[in-house]
Amino acid sequence: MDEALAYLREHESDSLDAVVTGLLCRNDQDSVARLLIRRLKDENQRAEMLGYIQTYTPATASTAIQRTLATRRAEVLRRPDVEVAVRAVGRIESWPLQAKTY
Repeated sequence: MDEALAYLREHESDSLDAVVTGLLCRNDQDSVARLLIRRLKDENQRAEMLGYIQTYTPATASTAIQRTLATRRAEVLRRPDVEVAVRAVGRIESWPLQAKTY
């Protein structure tokens, strides 16, 4: 898994979701938090990151791993360091829509 995560990190600009999902699978919440905070501080990546961290209605047919990853993601977003970084540049809202999944 280390090799796969290293590859994902090297190609972070290709798929933010792949990197975050890989880190959440490993339950590396510290690395996810650092990634989110770094991207929120970067004016060129901030808008994408703010869109990425919004809360959407979960899929009705989610699997056990999807629920676990969603719980871990929510835990990261509730961290004080992440909350401070978000509040500095925007906010997280809940939307009655399902997030895109593909």
